[in-house]
Amino acid sequence: MSEINEIGKGVLSFKVLPIYAGVVNHRGEEPITDPHYERGMIRWDVMPNGEQIGRANVQVPPGMWNWAIYCYHPKLPVFYAVEKLSIPTVLSAPGVVALDCITMENIEPNAHPLGVLPD
Repeated sequence: MSEINEIGKGVLSFKVLPIYAGVVNHRGEEPITDPHYERGMIRWDVMPNGEQIGRANVQVPPGMWNWAIYCYHPKLPVFYAVEKLSIPTVLSAPGVVALDCITMENIEPNAHPLGVLPD
């Protein structure tokens, strides 16, 4: 009888991945109320080696975008993780910021509250 009980023991764990990506400027401002702004839904794919890679297209107004944010909601001003873009994206008209190759490392939670981002 004890062997049967031992088989059912274990720990179930999982990670819920963020499903939206957005951008913020150098002041940590996300233009969530701008009619030209919309967070993009992250499309996750599993590569042959098992790595999960995401991509998202964020609709943005004109401006300079320095940071990517990863969120669980399309509009709430709360985000799960922040990542500095390797090169700021500057647009003189409304357009799209394409975020490719989002990895598990990019979405690790961090302690940067909205508006307090490192240089």
